[in-house]
Amino acid sequence: MPAFAYTALSASGESKKGSLDAADRGEVVRKLARMGLRASSVKPLGASTAPAAKAKPKDGKKAAAAAAKDSAAPFAALWQRLKSGGGDSSKVHLKHAQVIAFTIELANLLAAGFQIDQALGAMEKSSDATTRDLAVRLRELVRDGIPLSSALPQVSSSFGPLFCSMIAAGESSGSLDQILDRQVKYLGMMEELRSKFLGALIYPAFLAATGLTLGIVMITYLLPKLSVLIKGSSKATPILLDYMMKLSDFLRNEWWLLLIAIGILALAGVILAQIPSVQLGWFKLMHHTPVIGDLMKSRHELQFLETLGSLLHSGLAITQALHLLKGTISNPFIRQQFEGIEHMVQEGEHLSTALQRAKALPPRSIDMIRLGEETGNLAEVATKSAARLDGQFNRLVERATALIQPCILVVMAVVVGSIVYAVIDVVFATLQQIGKR
Repeated sequence: MPAFAYTALSASGESKKGSLDAADRGEVVRKLARMGLRASSVKPLGASTAPAAKAKPKDGKKAAAAAAKDSAAPFAALWQRLKSGGGDSSKVHLKHAQVIAFTIELANLLAAGFQIDQALGAMEKSSDATTRDLAVRLRELVRDGIPLSSALPQVSSSFGPLFCSMIAAGESSGSLDQILDRQVKYLGMMEELRSKFLGALIYPAFLAATGLTLGIVMITYLLPKLSVLIKGSSKATPILLDYMMKLSDFLRNEWWLLLIAIGILALAGVILAQIPSVQLGWFKLMHHTPVIGDLMKSRHELQFLETLGSLLHSGLAITQALHLLKGTISNPFIRQQFEGIEHMVQEGEHLSTALQRAKALPPRSIDMIRLGEETGNLAEVATKSAARLDGQFNRLVERATALIQPCILVVMAVVVGSIVYAVIDVVFATLQQIGKR
C-alpha cells in the first residue's frame, strides 16, 4: 500500500505533519478527519526522490555537468519565482475583484441547491479563463475527498488563512452558502476601507508631485534662460538665487548622479524595510504622527471589529478568531500589541479586559466589546459597532484630507514662491539699470 506525506491542521489551528499508508489521497483525508485533523496538503511519499535515484552519470564529464546543473538549480528557481511575481507559478493568481466574483458565484450556486462538486463543475464553463482554471483544479481535489477549505490554498495563494478558516467553519456547520455571503460582504467592506485610506493620500501626493515638478521645471528651464540677464545685472545676486543656479547646473549636467543616488537610496530602503526592528520603529513613528496616526488607528479599529464579528458569526471560538485576526494585521506595531492579548484570552481572561490592559483599542470599542460579552452576543455587537465606526472613519478621512491639502499648498508656496521672488527681484533690478542708461 502506498504511503502519503500530509500536512494538516488541528482544531486549535496547530499545523501537523506526518505520513500515512492508504490506497489513495481520499482515504488519507478520511483517516485524518477521524483523527480530528483537517488535511491541507496530501502528496505521495517519495515521489520527488524517485527520479533522482535513477539519474546516475556514467563518467566524470557527465558527473561534473550534473553537479553544475544541480548547483545552478537554486538560482534558476529564484529566477522563476521573480518572473512569476514572487509567488508560486504553479498556482492560480487572482486579483481582489476576481476573488470577490468567484465567491459570489459559488455562494449563488450553493444557495440554489448545488453540491460543491456540482457548483465547481458549473463554474468550469465560466467565460473567465482564470475562474475556469481555478474551478477545474479545485474540483479535482474535492473529488479526491479534500475539503474545499484545504483545496483553496493548494490551488491559489489569493485565498488567505482567514478566508479558508471561515470556509472550514461553514463546512463543519453545514452553512457554507451563508458563510460565503458573509465573506462577500466582508471582502467588499475591506476593499472599500482600503480604497478610502489610500484615497485620503492620493490628492495630497498629487499636489506634492505637482509642486516638485514645477520647481524642477523652473530651476532647469527658466533659470538657464535668465542666466545671461542675471549675470549682466550690476546688482549682487541673492544667496538663494545663487544656490538655485548651482542646483540648475547640477541637474542639467550631472543628472545621472542624481539617478544613481535615488537608486541607491531606493535599494537601501527596500533592504531596511525587511528588517523587523526597522519596520517596527517606522510604524511606531507613523502611529504617533498626528494626522496619519489617527487614520491608522481608526482603520485598525474598524477592521478589528468587522473581522471579529465576521469570524464569530461563522461559528469560530474566540481563541481561534483572535489567532486568525492577528494574521490579518499588517502593521507590526499593532500586531505586537496583540501578541499578549491572545495569550491572556487563552488563559481565561475576558477579551475586553485583555484589550484594556494592552491598550490596543480606544475605550469606546472596549466598552462595546464588554457589553457584547455580558449579553452573550459579541458577534452582533462587534458587527454593529463596525458599521457605526464606518461613518466616523469617512468623516475622519475627509477632515484629514482637508487638513493635509493646505499644509502641502503652504510648503509649495514657500518653495516655489522663493524661487519666483529671487528671479523677479533680479529681473527688476536689471530693468532699472537699463532704464538709467
